[in-house]
Amino acid sequence: MYYLLFILYFILSGVLLTKSRFIASTGLSKKEILCLFVLKLGAGFVYLRWILFAYPGTNDYEILNGYGQEEYAILLDNPLQFIKSVFHSHYAEYGNFFGSFHSFWNDLRVNIIAKFLGIANIFTQGNIFLNTLFFCSFSFFAHMALFKIFHSIYPQKKWPILLTTLAIPSLLYASTLPGKDSVTFILLCFACYSLHLLLKQGFSFKHFVSFIVSAILLLLIRNFVFLLLVPGFVAWIWTEKKRITTGKIFVLVYAFIFILIAMSAGWQNPLSPYEIIKAKQKDFAALEGTTTISMDTLQPGIQSMAWQSLKSVNRVIMRPYLWESYSSPLIFPALEMICIQILLLIFLFYGNKGALFKSPFIYFSLFFSISILFFIGFIVPNLGAINRYRSIYLPFLLTPFSCVIPWKKLPILKYINF
Repeated sequence: MYYLLFILYFILSGVLLTKSRFIASTGLSKKEILCLFVLKLGAGFVYLRWILFAYPGTNDYEILNGYGQEEYAILLDNPLQFIKSVFHSHYAEYGNFFGSFHSFWNDLRVNIIAKFLGIANIFTQGNIFLNTLFFCSFSFFAHMALFKIFHSIYPQKKWPILLTTLAIPSLLYASTLPGKDSVTFILLCFACYSLHLLLKQGFSFKHFVSFIVSAILLLLIRNFVFLLLVPGFVAWIWTEKKRITTGKIFVLVYAFIFILIAMSAGWQNPLSPYEIIKAKQKDFAALEGTTTISMDTLQPGIQSMAWQSLKSVNRVIMRPYLWESYSSPLIFPALEMICIQILLLIFLFYGNKGALFKSPFIYFSLFFSISILFFIGFIVPNLGAINRYRSIYLPFLLTPFSCVIPWKKLPILKYINF
């Protein structure tokens, strides 16, 4: 039965994607849309099959899918309880908003996605591969939203944009499988797309609601992503509205945030930025994993933050090293990082730096992605988790660089007829 449902839903997804006005407005042909969708779905299925084999019953995706089946049972038996349980806390209070354990807000992140899976299970009967097909269809719209923003800035760079906004290997599966990463990617892309249209086309109730809903859900699903988005959005809106020197505004805003975090080390308040980062670092250190690495504890002061920043860059841009991933699942992330490093080197030597910052969104894209990669490097001591977390932010970092590289003029490629 599941095979028949898969064929049916796959055909319906293909029709929906090719007939959608939103996706058709990208200028992609129906053949290109279907090929990209099959690539994304295929990569998700390959990774899902492997993780179900390697970590049966203990991987996040299978556990979350199980929660969705429980929610589906509640939905059928008691629909009112299905709704009311969203607001119920198993703890004595509703505080500890940024906590990773023993927090209603931490549980809510999983609860929201489990509720969505419970509804999806009406059609999928709890099959994790069919649920993956549903998530893949939704997240494909997010890829297209991000493509449309970058393509409006670099209209002649269709394929570099497609490759970096959709075809990065780790992004393909992280944004496809049912989980917090794919939901975060969807909300992030649509928040950016809605704000982009609001700034370019003026106020629209539809886009305003889309922006607000995406931002609120992002706050509930990944509150630290929302916090790191705020300075980027503020600087982006500021430069679009006031037409001040864009680079200076972004530097000032992010310098202020960095100084604020360093100064907050002396605040005796659990909501101080320093305490939030330190608590997150401690929470992740308590988790065990097969690819866990040693990491220093963050200390008060700018000197400690600067030193940790350098180590953070190493963890998110350099690791896993190829030699530490031999005969392990990290071999593919290691190869991906080598390709990313080569791309960055090509940009440094051959990229047209003057054409890079063509829009305030590019400043936002680079400042936001670098800041959140820093944050991931600060708090996550597990190489496998780092690879999954950073994947959904790589398009914001790599797409601008890939768009200003004269690919046809590179010494190795200039004799190839594209």
